[in-house]
Amino acid sequence: MSSEHFSRRAAMTPETTKHRFTAEELQQADDGSEGFCLACRAPRGGCEPDAQAYECEECGEYAVYGPHPSLTLDIEQGFVTGLWVAGRRPDLIIRDFDLGASAPDASLDVFGAPFVSINWHLPPWRLGLALAPAHLFPF
Repeated sequence: MSSEHFSRRAAMTPETTKHRFTAEELQQADDGSEGFCLACRAPRGGCEPDAQAYECEECGEYAVYGPHPSLTLDIEQGFVTGLWVAGRRPDLIIRDFDLGASAPDASLDVFGAPFVSINWHLPPWRLGLALAPAHLFPF
């Protein structure tokens, strides 16, 4: 493959696109085995739910993604030590609705409920995500 293919393929991701999709659009895509181009927003049939960087038949970009990226948890000794989404380790954003209820500058979700967005940069196990018995927790 050419270097142009790789640069185009990496240029558009769910994190960099300006397009957003509603829950209804994503559900319809899931029901119809479709994905969406993140470059031009065109639908594409014949996509797996976790499709990544398929070629768009409309614009030619490798930017078609399915509605359900895969989530992988790395677990060591009962603790979640890594979170992977679609093969990448994303920054984790937590929407804290308890804190948002009392914050004067809280954002609102689609239902109008206030939340505070927290960018988490510590190891995932510090969130308390674990499959281990409570007596093994380090905190």
